[in-house]
Amino acid sequence: MDLQPACQLPTVAAQRSYDPASVLPDSNKFLNHLVKFRDNNNREYVRVQLTAAGNEALRALSHTPIQREVWSWPCYEFTIRVTNNEPCVKVAQIKTAHPSYVNALLTASRGIQMPNPCEHSTNSLPFGGNVRLPGTFNGACANCQWRDNASQCTLGNRHERQYISLNAGEIPEPSRVETLVD
Repeated sequence: MDLQPACQLPTVAAQRSYDPASVLPDSNKFLNHLVKFRDNNNREYVRVQLTAAGNEALRALSHTPIQREVWSWPCYEFTIRVTNNEPCVKVAQIKTAHPSYVNALLTASRGIQMPNPCEHSTNSLPFGGNVRLPGTFNGACANCQWRDNASQCTLGNRHERQYISLNAGEIPEPSRVETLVD
């Protein structure tokens, strides 16, 4: 995977949906790395997709009704920060099934890019861009959710109308999370 030159993080129009069941269907990898790049501040990121196994694992970790509903929505490519040549989001963290990690991954992979950043977003947070789901998970960005700080997100608005995807799918039967690898 070659490192691309500095560029802006993708905007709303650049989000591309895809079918995760078709991404590395015979692999135990959680994420498919598409392209590494640096932003204008020389921070390194990787554009990723959930793989078939990764998406199934995320479904298995989605325990609440709202998590399961959001899981059924279309997937989008999303951006993860890279440090020491490794993505910040690790399978070992995801396997803990911490609700904030599950909510953050659901938001990053199903959310909407916002034009303005959260005031709490810093260089040390795992997700690039300003992705959130209005009216869901307090409307917090994926980064604030990852840190279990959704109530403090400056993009959040718990009184807004909930975003509902028009292309929601059906939830398949459970699969095993333990087989995933980076």
